[in-house]
Amino acid sequence: MTPRTKNAFIVIGNTDLTEGKGQRFPTAICELKATARRIAKHGYVQGTDCPIQDVILTWKDGYWWGPVWVNPGTKADQYEEPIITAQETAIAKAKALGLTDEEVLAIMAK
Repeated sequence: MTPRTKNAFIVIGNTDLTEGKGQRFPTAICELKATARRIAKHGYVQGTDCPIQDVILTWKDGYWWGPVWVNPGTKADQYEEPIITAQETAIAKAKALGLTDEEVLAIMAK
């Protein structure tokens, strides 16, 4: 079975609108180039128009899928991630031993 595809246009933004040294990311995915141009107007670095990139979307599970921008996270996020994982693991173990959600919340309350 051949997947359904269609052409679309991605409006590219930048997290640093002053110098353009930030991360590039998609601000909008548009069916029409006219829509992409309208959204891109004056939305990029120092008020210039955002770049527009052609893309092919694929229909799967009731949605159109295409490229995405994955936020790499900050140093603080990288520090916090193992703490979150440890908490989730401890909660799962507590529930496996028969504790209720309310009991787990009571243990976690400060």
